[in-house]
Amino acid sequence: MQQIEYSPYMLKYLSISLVLGFVLMGGTMAVLYLLTAKKQKEIPWRICITAAAMGNCGFMGIPLLEALLPDYPQAVAFASMFFMAYNILMWTMVSFMITRDKRFISVKKIFLNPSVIAMGVSLVMFFAKIRLTGQVADVVTLLSKMCTPLCMLILGVRLATV
Repeated sequence: MQQIEYSPYMLKYLSISLVLGFVLMGGTMAVLYLLTAKKQKEIPWRICITAAAMGNCGFMGIPLLEALLPDYPQAVAFASMFFMAYNILMWTMVSFMITRDKRFISVKKIFLNPSVIAMGVSLVMFFAKIRLTGQVADVVTLLSKMCTPLCMLILGVRLATV
């Protein structure tokens, strides 16, 4: 979000990206749920539907967009909004679908998870036109570049133990 400028155009398309995220992922889950309604008593089926509809679009999607479209940072911003829809759905619809227990859905969990907090801070900075500079910007850039390799390393270690 630090690489793009605020404009009514960006606000419009960031909003569209968020809504599309909810519609596409939520709709896919609803269709898959209806297609497998008779099997929903079994937890593995509910988990498979979640995995099919809710691919982790931020983990590899955002670094891939940064690599493929370095001159178009708006693509990363749109993907970030889609990823925010993913996180909100994961903390609501998916939690309920897997557990079948409404107590796992809470407004607190929706807004106080690391991804939504980070996106919220970046949106506030985007709308307020606050730019990170100097060493703070360098640290944020370094952390963003470390994210995918570090996650791949941790995933590899966990898979090796299995």
